[in-house]
Amino acid sequence: MATIRLETFLNKHLEGLERTGRLKGAETVIAGIIAGGDGKGPRYLLKGHGDRPFLRMNSNNYLGLALHSTVKAAEEAAVRCRVTACRPSLLCCRDMRAS
Repeated sequence: MATIRLETFLNKHLEGLERTGRLKGAETVIAGIIAGGDGKGPRYLLKGHGDRPFLRMNSNNYLGLALHSTVKAAEEAAVRCRVTACRPSLLCCRDMRAS
């Protein structure tokens, strides 16, 4: 019986979200990826949209800059100075214990 009450409560809540336009819609499914090239970042094929390519605007790479040689070189230099996502951000490549 408790699950019926919970289900009723949740259904009413979802109906309220839908009525106010706050219910999450259907998920977009990526069906394929077209590699970047010629100065362009990767494009994505979405399920239900055929061969029409799309940009992925909700990523940190929608401009394709993560693959740019300058960005890759800076990333490699940062890793060499032990600046990684696992440590606090350092504004320069120096050992924090030396200060």
